[in-house]
Amino acid sequence: LYSGGRWLANTSALSDLLLNCAALVFILELDELLFETLVPPHAKEVMTKLDGLTLPREREVCGASWRPPLVFIGCCTFLALMADWYASPMQSRMESVIKEMCD
Repeated sequence: LYSGGRWLANTSALSDLLLNCAALVFILELDELLFETLVPPHAKEVMTKLDGLTLPREREVCGASWRPPLVFIGCCTFLALMADWYASPMQSRMESVIKEMCD
C-alpha cells in the first residue's frame, strides 16, 4: 500500500495517473487471478468446504466496535502523510518547472 501510494504520488500527468492506477489494481488483484487460473477445480472445491476460523469477539466501547473508527483514522492519516511527503513536493517541483519554462 505504501509503495503503491508513493508510486501514484510521483505521477505527474493525469493520463499516466489513470494508467498507473489500473496497473496498481492489477498488481493488487494478481494473487486472486493466479488462484483462479492455476489452482485445480478439485482443490477449489475442497477449499469451499473448509470451515472458517472463528475470530475472538471484538471489544466494544459503549456498544460499538472500536475497529471502524480506528481504520478510518488510520486511512486519513495515511492519505495526509502521502499528500504531505510526496504529492506536495511534486506539485512544487512542477510549478517551478512551469515557471522556468514559461518565463
